[in-house]
Amino acid sequence: MPPRLRVFHYDIFPARAALAAFVLAPVLATPGRADLRVDIDKSSQRMSVRVDGAPRYSWPVSTGRGGYGTPSGTFHPQAMMRR
Repeated sequence: MPPRLRVFHYDIFPARAALAAFVLAPVLATPGRADLRVDIDKSSQRMSVRVDGAPRYSWPVSTGRGGYGTPSGTFHPQAMMRR
């Protein structure tokens, strides 16, 4: 009776799986990235969030009071912290 090919297939499967894991590890371990944009409209008192260009969230906000106006402009995060 000739040898069964399945035995050979299962013998090399662990080697293929190890090679695939080695090749794919850097790709799978790469952190996800998204283009995030936050806009605050002082006239309508709303904050909107876009992720990869698509609107995701919108909230009412309060931007300052008399004598304590909110500055206009483009701002970038200075720090990120967890509570």
